[in-house]
Amino acid sequence: MILDLTTEMMVVLAILGVTVTLFVTEVFRIDFTALLVMVTLGM
Repeated sequence: MILDLTTEMMVVLAILGVTVTLFVTEVFRIDFTALLVMVTLGM
């Protein structure tokens, strides 16, 4: 079975990838990163 990724799905996966990277590297505080991601996904 082949999964067809829509543009919206790719954007969400990219945001989640950036989120994991920011959590691991701790460039920003974790709580700030979580809030930033919630706001970004809401848009």
